[in-house]
Amino acid sequence: MSSIEVDVGANHPQDDIIPLPSQVAGHVVGDVNTILKGNNLIYKPLQDGARGNRESDFYDTLSRGALASFAQFTPAYHGVHEIKQRDVLGSFLALEDLTVGIPSDRLCIADIKMGTQTYDDHASEKKRKAEEEKCKGTTTLSHGFRICGMRVYEEGKGIVKYDRSYGKKLQAEGLPRALQLFTATKPHLLPLIVEKLTQILHWFENENTAHKFYGTSILIVFNAESSGADPDDVIVKVIDFAHVCESKDGSRDQGYIFGLKNLIQACISAQSAID
Repeated sequence: MSSIEVDVGANHPQDDIIPLPSQVAGHVVGDVNTILKGNNLIYKPLQDGARGNRESDFYDTLSRGALASFAQFTPAYHGVHEIKQRDVLGSFLALEDLTVGIPSDRLCIADIKMGTQTYDDHASEKKRKAEEEKCKGTTTLSHGFRICGMRVYEEGKGIVKYDRSYGKKLQAEGLPRALQLFTATKPHLLPLIVEKLTQILHWFENENTAHKFYGTSILIVFNAESSGADPDDVIVKVIDFAHVCESKDGSRDQGYIFGLKNLIQACISAQSAID
């Protein structure tokens, strides 16, 4: 574990590590548990106890070459770092910054929570009920995915943010429209997004029988000014592995597969409406 002695909260312009300004979901900026960025990396707070251990262990597994076919769908992992902010020393997962090279005023991001179950096998009864209540009436249950936040470039307005309350209110008929909104300036990226989601789906359908990916998200990132002609113009990655569990019976993660299929179909419907 490396140690980086930086007082992030002191507003020192010479410091390379700052609160993540483009965050669309998770802890709010200003919280000592906020996500940080710097040195072309994202620093995600390591959660306490078993959740943090599970996530760091999962990334360690990927970095050792296990699950190599899945690693391509995740941000590159750079270990656990200790960072001091506001006199509190905390542990952070150091991950590839997927937004490097994209101007902040053109940076578009969607955070999409995947699967029909958002709690893991170790959750208490209280936690299970809280998560089930949170998901009730949302597209998590009906479609296996829910938009947790979006950062959208809109002509004449610039960057507009849609928070988790926007996603919780969305119903089935609104999902394609939300994806149209997200890609409004670059609708031709939708086929590329479908292609990359389909690659992830293929892994879940054909290779994964070892894990259940509860509580993970898919992050979609692009530059509103990109040409959209290159596959690298849009980034699609799986993130957040604190609730990943081993599959007890060796079965496939059907809740995740269900969500991926519906997300792909929503992208196709968004594209069809444009065409």
